[in-house]
Amino acid sequence: MKLPKFLAGLLIGTAIGLIIWYWQKSTSAEDGALAVLDRLASAEARVRELESQLRLAQEQRGAGEQPEVLAGIVDLWGLEAAPEETHSEKSDPEDGAAPEGKENDLTVISGIGPTYERRLKEAGIRSYSDLAQQTPGSLREIVGIESWHAADPQQWIAAAQALSEE
Repeated sequence: MKLPKFLAGLLIGTAIGLIIWYWQKSTSAEDGALAVLDRLASAEARVRELESQLRLAQEQRGAGEQPEVLAGIVDLWGLEAAPEETHSEKSDPEDGAAPEGKENDLTVISGIGPTYERRLKEAGIRSYSDLAQQTPGSLREIVGIESWHAADPQQWIAAAQALSEE
């Protein structure tokens, strides 16, 4: 007679324990989800703010005004804005660089797609010879290559050297 009471108590205790465990698990997951939603709302607000700054800059540029430097947009990926080149610092087309206004298609180099090409050109690397003069470390920083990415900037430099000699 004592055994059935013991088993019933064990069964009830286990059920209560499972209910408490499940409740704790579900409420902690809700807290995590709420934290993620808060971060998402904060990021969306920042995007709206940056979009309005960009629209304002585009309106200023359209009106012939020089737009203010938009530090928030320039610094989206933690990069510093590159200093503007003076006329004397611009590369001379005779030294293998693309002539002013002419750009090479960097996507012909294996491993450089449209996104990496855009980032390189934003950093002033517009020709094969510009790319060939870079170091692998500077290219990793410019395009934002993480250690786990399979991209090989050393191979890009070698390919750019070969293409600039053609």
